[in-house]
Amino acid sequence: MQNLKKRLKSVAFMLLVTIPIVLVTYFLNNQYGKIIGAVSYLILSLYAVYETIQHNKQNLITNFTITSLTLVIWFLPQSIYQTDEFIFSTKRYVISEIIEISRTALLYNQDVLFSLLIPILIISVFVFLLMISDFRKYETKNKFLLNYLITIFSTIFIPFFFKLLYIFNVTFIYGFLTFLLIPMSVDTTGYFGGMLLGRKIIKRNFCKISPKKTWEGAIVSYIFGALLSLFLLYSGQMFNVSKILFFTNWKQILIAVLLLPIISIIGDLFFSWIKRKYEIKDFSNLMPGHGGVMDRFDSISFVSVSIFMILFIK
Repeated sequence: MQNLKKRLKSVAFMLLVTIPIVLVTYFLNNQYGKIIGAVSYLILSLYAVYETIQHNKQNLITNFTITSLTLVIWFLPQSIYQTDEFIFSTKRYVISEIIEISRTALLYNQDVLFSLLIPILIISVFVFLLMISDFRKYETKNKFLLNYLITIFSTIFIPFFFKLLYIFNVTFIYGFLTFLLIPMSVDTTGYFGGMLLGRKIIKRNFCKISPKKTWEGAIVSYIFGALLSLFLLYSGQMFNVSKILFFTNWKQILIAVLLLPIISIIGDLFFSWIKRKYEIKDFSNLMPGHGGVMDRFDSISFVSVSIFMILFIK
């Protein structure tokens, strides 16, 4: 009971903090709303990166320095994201405009592709130089390489995800909610499916990374996740409501419905694998009973980035 109260307090705190930010970012339709949202998501991404990489055996100063590199992902390359114009403009962008800008820049301009690699290269080299100076902290070369790759992934992927979340919060609140609802439904139905049916039909373990997960839970979560994905992503066309029109062709919808539930499960397992390699239960104790930021956004991050990529399909 005491643990339940602690978890409920954490949920209440999380909602009290996040809901006002989401509402202000979307409904305060001017540059001030955008700036408040950008700063909030930037701080959240900085914390999420730090809580993830703090377990890599590097000292505090090194990890703070690495965390600060996430700013590179937020502000570069300008030619794709138009970050300054997007944040400080009073114009209400729509997500289709941003997708078209990004698609044109990525597919038809080799200079932009090169500029996209620059921040990744800068971060990769800089992190390597910082971590190699404390190479003796690692028992083997493989352990150093593993910690380095996890650190690189966290420093690039996590800020990109939060920047994406921010962009959708500003431009397309329905898409923003879809980012959250699909992985949450997969996680919830998987939990109850596993609790009710787990190992009653399939005795074999689902995955060594997360021994408590079952095949029955995974199957139930996939079915419900696919059905919810179909409803959320096709509702705009079904009811002819432009404000919730998401994907514009059947290829996008079909790929999303088939893959997003699996991607949600993979996201959960991937961050569980990182925690297992770090030999920790949670990334942090920011929310007692729930862990840290990336303990809550693990599958959401994978689903969000995947939806963004599917939007590029014509």
